[in-house]
Amino acid sequence: MTQPNMTRLPAMLAQSPWLALCIVVLFAAGVLLFEARNLKSENAFTTQLTLEKGNAIITILENALSTESGLHLADNTLNTLVKNLGSDKSLHFLALVDARGTVLMGTGGPAAGERLWDTPPPATLSGAEISLDEEPHFRVSRQLRLGNASGHKRGGHGNTHANLLAAGADAPLWVVTDYDMTSILEARDADRRHLFVIALVLLFLAFLGCVTWYLVRRHLRSLRIAQEATAFSAHILRTLPVGIIAADTDGHITSMNAEALRIIGPPSNAPAPSLPAMWMPFLASLKAGNTVRDTEMRCSFDEGRPIPLAVSASSLITESGQLLGYVFIVRDLGEIRQLQAELRRRDRLAALGTLAAGIAHEVRNPLSAIRGIARYFAECHAPGSEEGELSKTLEQEVLRLDKVVGNLLDLARPDTLQRAAVPLEALIARAQRMAAPALEKDGVAFTAHLPPSAPDIQVDGDRLTQVFLNLFLNAVDAMRQSAVRQLTVRATVDTDADSAWLAVEVEDTGCGIPPEKMQDIFSPYYTTKPRGTGLGLAIVHKIVEAHEGVVEARNSRNGGCVMTVRLPLPQEGKA
Repeated sequence: MTQPNMTRLPAMLAQSPWLALCIVVLFAAGVLLFEARNLKSENAFTTQLTLEKGNAIITILENALSTESGLHLADNTLNTLVKNLGSDKSLHFLALVDARGTVLMGTGGPAAGERLWDTPPPATLSGAEISLDEEPHFRVSRQLRLGNASGHKRGGHGNTHANLLAAGADAPLWVVTDYDMTSILEARDADRRHLFVIALVLLFLAFLGCVTWYLVRRHLRSLRIAQEATAFSAHILRTLPVGIIAADTDGHITSMNAEALRIIGPPSNAPAPSLPAMWMPFLASLKAGNTVRDTEMRCSFDEGRPIPLAVSASSLITESGQLLGYVFIVRDLGEIRQLQAELRRRDRLAALGTLAAGIAHEVRNPLSAIRGIARYFAECHAPGSEEGELSKTLEQEVLRLDKVVGNLLDLARPDTLQRAAVPLEALIARAQRMAAPALEKDGVAFTAHLPPSAPDIQVDGDRLTQVFLNLFLNAVDAMRQSAVRQLTVRATVDTDADSAWLAVEVEDTGCGIPPEKMQDIFSPYYTTKPRGTGLGLAIVHKIVEAHEGVVEARNSRNGGCVMTVRLPLPQEGKA
């Protein structure tokens, strides 16, 4: 149960520096309080020890004077006893004193006859610190408790001992021990200095901890700001729709963002990949102190198709003027060019629609008359005659012109879709049946790979069938010179968080489309067929666009072409 609390404590300390600071302050206060109590205990122990030492000497002297044998001690023996008791190095003097404070006998310090006090001290053991000749002393005194000396005649021994006993019988005596406290006070002062040093050290550590905490907080804040700035700049560089390439002073690439990687491809495996050779004139211009502003050029990387680019470059210089390298900003103009081509195509379609609407009826009426006359001449001449064949040729050309006019009208008129839920399999099967004569005539194998649970799509079935029929017929025409003639249809469903798409791919094994012509295939009247009108793929593009879809073209790995029709699918919960 205590393990989670122990694991949370470091995290709490890291997240709350004030808690850590409080703990440090409490620890410092505890150390100071412990040292103060220790100093006080040492002072009390020193006082008690001095009292016990003094009491021990007084007790020894008292017992020596109170015993039967002690009553007959000679003066020299008594002096020797007092001298031996006063031989302690810390003892300043030992004295027998009467009630008036007069020294009767002693060793060291005051001589016999000197007075130590005017008012007698307590009869019980007592001790106090005094100053003697400006030196610290601790004086311990106690009244002697001697036995009854009445059995001895005063002065019977004729010595000092007898006089003391006689005085003790008539008046009280005190024994005074005086200890020199210099060494003890020096040790006490050393302890106080030690306590003061500890307090200073703790205060310094607390101050150092506060400063360190402040510096750490500032460092963490600066680090967080730097990380946020780095993440922000990295996010900007990563999501910018332009390529940014950094190079050193020798023209070696040091870094590039994702868009630059997409445009020029991954750098070579060399330790220091260099800038593309076609950009070296820019590098020379930068070294000369110039800048490069939106220079348009077509670049080809790794033998790929040429990409239209706008290149800008500048020098990267610090505030102190030191040159760090160069920065190249590359914009892919391919999408812009595609948009421009799309606008031109729309302009052409608009002009074509206006033209078709104006002349369709004027052209179809004469064509109908010409077709009738051609059929009349064909019936008037014998089958197989030259005139009959010319009449049939005229009729066929009239039919072809009528088809062109019909395509023009289809391309020009606005699309009004009759949407309904149609299975994809039914659309593909219907377009296959309509293209079956062309498939059988040219020996094209047809294969369809459709998902077993392909959803129904809300489309105009007739118009979308026309889309797939045009794609199938174009694929058949592209494979007339191929040894292997295979037409494959694949369908997949692509979903993400925002949309769902049905992608239908029509792949052939023909000759493919030249890369430089890829952007023109959906333009009206562009065709590679000897007798093509150039309106088939333009109509396909128009119908798919009316369904809010996209049609794309690319070359496959086997050399053929893949036409992809992407149609939006309704998502659940969305209208």
